[in-house]
Amino acid sequence: MKRLVCLTLLFPLTVIADEPALKMHFFDAEKAEPAIQNNQGLNMIIFDEDNAVAESIVKPVSAKQATVAVAERKHHYWSFGLKTGYQNESLAWKTTAPQVKENWHAVDLWNIQADLELKLPVGFLVRGHAVYGGAFAGDLLQSNEFGDSNQARLTSGYAMEFSGAVGYEFLLGNRNNQSVWGGITPLIGYEYQEQEYQAFNKRYQTEWQSGWIGLDMVLGFEKSHEIFMNSSLHWGDFNALGSQSLYSLEQSANSQGYKAGIGYRFRPSDAWALSVGFNYQHWDTKSGNESLVLPSGGVIESELNSVMRDVYGVNAGVEFNF
Repeated sequence: MKRLVCLTLLFPLTVIADEPALKMHFFDAEKAEPAIQNNQGLNMIIFDEDNAVAESIVKPVSAKQATVAVAERKHHYWSFGLKTGYQNESLAWKTTAPQVKENWHAVDLWNIQADLELKLPVGFLVRGHAVYGGAFAGDLLQSNEFGDSNQARLTSGYAMEFSGAVGYEFLLGNRNNQSVWGGITPLIGYEYQEQEYQAFNKRYQTEWQSGWIGLDMVLGFEKSHEIFMNSSLHWGDFNALGSQSLYSLEQSANSQGYKAGIGYRFRPSDAWALSVGFNYQHWDTKSGNESLVLPSGGVIESELNSVMRDVYGVNAGVEFNF
């Protein structure tokens, strides 16, 4: 009977002895990690001595880690881009009476482009854009209702454009900590374009002024890669001046156009990026007016049927954020 009582009393102690031993230590955090400031008091660590695995219930964040987290969220207010590339364009116009057709064909230009943007943390932005290109090749084809036609080589010329816009960026995801994210930016702006072509004794200068609405889109992936697209619709006024040995002319009409582009951007850091892109423009006019001024001072009024301009371009450049 005594033996049975002893076994009954000792059995719980045997079970407890077989369980893993848990130990509890209290320590002063200020002595354990001198680099961590403002973390007074005691911290508790519970660990399994047999497995040597420790889990900190209270794990302080170091000042260095906090600084890195803040740096990753830093907003860049300004961005500036500088690009250069090749542009090819053609411009043709014709009148009704007298019937005259003039085509500045395959005009090749090398251009330089600058972009400046101010963006607020809430998403509102203001954007400026400027392009200037110098022509180095092209042809002029001209014909009239009497069957006369001639051809000449382009001797000089240029094309330039200036644009300003305001918009708001909608972000789809977080570009700092997501592998795939996107952005959509509606825009509204104003643009001025000017071209001038010269061939032998002929000169033709055009102006396109337009208000426009547009949409920019970007798809980012793998943190440093971006595909971007942009498009815009334009409505405005067209004016032109021309001169040659027999007469000078003035043209005016309402115009419309659209622009589209696509490209790739490599962004190794938030501070700068490299990009390459392709863009296309199409412009045309409704019927308008033309005035021919003769050397004698006489003026011949006629109807301007249409003006049409197509532009293709490729460019590459660098962008900076600050």
